[in-house]
Amino acid sequence: MVQQARTTWSERGRESTRLRILDAARELFARDGVDTTSVRSIAERCGLTDAAIYYYYPAKADILDALLVVPGMGSLRPSEDGTASRAAFLNRLVDFFCSWAENADLLRLLLAGGLEGSPATMAFSTGIKGSVEAQIDPVVRKLFGGEFPQLPHAICMLLCGLMYDTLLACGDDFAAVVEQPVFRRRVFTLLDLVLPQDPL
Repeated sequence: MVQQARTTWSERGRESTRLRILDAARELFARDGVDTTSVRSIAERCGLTDAAIYYYYPAKADILDALLVVPGMGSLRPSEDGTASRAAFLNRLVDFFCSWAENADLLRLLLAGGLEGSPATMAFSTGIKGSVEAQIDPVVRKLFGGEFPQLPHAICMLLCGLMYDTLLACGDDFAAVVEQPVFRRRVFTLLDLVLPQDPL
């Protein structure tokens, strides 16, 4: 029993440290860019040594990979019982989109780095899009069969365009705007126009 309590405490401590590292990295990447942010600056920001960072993440690329796990991603998977409906999928996509309101700094990083042509940021952005498309694809196949192979990409590009447009138009108010019911309805309406009307 004591050993199990120690293990649980140790696991919580490790998870807490991982989150501190990712929070610091996200903040610094957004402020300074991926290319100019060093592992040392991440360590200083979260009060750890360089060696501690490397213990959890052997390279800066591993930190970027860990940041690819974004809120809401799991909600795009098909349901456990195998059921799926077009309306439920639309609502999950809207929830996923709105979860990005918590990641405004990361979005700014992707937008600025893309505009600057930063190879690391562009690779990171491509990785995020690939992850999102991989989550969308099985649901699209379940709902619409194999007739729309480009649909996951189209959905992803629509969501990305809407995110960047909103970020540019609203700036620091991005999170507050995305949380408004009228904005959620706008996202739903745009996705409703893209998805085929007659699932299998």
